[in-house]
Amino acid sequence: MKIIDRYVIRQMLPPILLGLLVFTFVLIIPQIKEHAESFIAKGVSPGLVLTAMLLLVPQALALTIPMSLLLGLLIAFTRLSADREFVAMQACGMSLARLLRPVGVISLLCAGATFYVWAIVVPDSNQRFREIAFNVVAQRAEYKIRSRVFFDDFPNLVLWVRDVPTSGGGWNGVFISDARNPSAPAVYMARRGRVSIDRDRKRIELVLESGTRHTSKPDGEYEVSQFDRFWVTLDPASVFPNAVPERGNNELTIAELRARGPGRPRHRSPRAARPGPRPRRAAGRSRRSRRAPARCPRGSRRGGCRRRRGATCRHRGRSTPPRRRP
Repeated sequence: MKIIDRYVIRQMLPPILLGLLVFTFVLIIPQIKEHAESFIAKGVSPGLVLTAMLLLVPQALALTIPMSLLLGLLIAFTRLSADREFVAMQACGMSLARLLRPVGVISLLCAGATFYVWAIVVPDSNQRFREIAFNVVAQRAEYKIRSRVFFDDFPNLVLWVRDVPTSGGGWNGVFISDARNPSAPAVYMARRGRVSIDRDRKRIELVLESGTRHTSKPDGEYEVSQFDRFWVTLDPASVFPNAVPERGNNELTIAELRARGPGRPRHRSPRAARPGPRPRRAAGRSRRSRRAPARCPRGSRRGGCRRRRGATCRHRGRSTPPRRRP
């Protein structure tokens, strides 16, 4: 690479890097504001929040790299033109096509970086971000429960515990109000309890030990039963709202999209899918078409045929019957 090529590249790199930083920051601010607030509200550690926010950067880079390249080209060549350096280069026998060589090198590098980000980095970062969000929602059921605070994140179920040991391993003094069956609501009171989450099978259970169950039946009966251990099964959708974070189309690379096979057929409108019969013309001719023309078609032009009814037309060689008087 010659000196002039390195000089042109040095003129382009600073505005490209500056534009990349500014554009990426501007485009990622709305996403950071949306997701970071939800993570912080759920009590996620700052390190995990920072990791999740960094996974959103590739989505912006796929757009900001071409934008930064355009900005760098405009600023660099505007400066060369304003300082009359183009005139000096042309006076030395250097053509404009020769100056496009370093520009082509930088453009190819930016194009390759954009393709790599779009094809590989963005799908992997999207999948990783979904896994972090999935784990945060799952861990919230284990560590969000506070002592002497009603926990009602589970649908139609309220949980209250008297004491949460710092060493972990469950709760002491558990009270559960179960209203999932409106006809037979139940209340559980146990000495100890804990939550059991199986992420592989997507199962969540509340394990209660040494307690009683109070049930009110529709016929007015009130039932009290004691148990040594009892399992309250919860709806997995309340803890795993997105089910298994499988890779969608936005999380697949080009090779994985090809391996999946062709997508859905193209959309066809109902009219195109089920074409109706063409409208039929009325049988016979209209009343206007059955009547003979009053004058020759050439008579509409100035100086044309002025045939009268009952006279022979020299253009068509036929006559029309005279009009009958009433």
